[in-house]
Amino acid sequence: MKKQDNLRTYMKDLKLEEPSADFTRLVMEHVRMEAVKSPVLFQPLINKQGWLKIVIGVILFFVGTMLLRTYFPGNDNPALTPSIYQIDFTLILKPFQLLSNAINSISLNFIWGAGAISLLLLTDQLYTRMTDRGI
Repeated sequence: MKKQDNLRTYMKDLKLEEPSADFTRLVMEHVRMEAVKSPVLFQPLINKQGWLKIVIGVILFFVGTMLLRTYFPGNDNPALTPSIYQIDFTLILKPFQLLSNAINSISLNFIWGAGAISLLLLTDQLYTRMTDRGI
């Protein structure tokens, strides 16, 4: 009990520390000076070059898909064999024809699913970048 009594008397004898009269003003001045040193600037998550690359990629994807579906409709009809000046390009274009057959055989549900997963991954990346920047 003696130690507890000593502690109580010690705590009673201590003065309460109070900040100086201009403490709030000094802190606010310091905050203002810090804000002037490093102002918050708007930085987009995807810059103009990034958007340009995305748009070009989407356009190339759709144009490529349309060309593959146009020139290789998925059947092996020799009348549809592409040729220029009577030069047969079947051997050169065989990989593209195989790719076209693969694209034509893909289920629409699979394409929607892959698109949804890609959109979720993009959203996750954007959210991660936003939280890293403190937005």
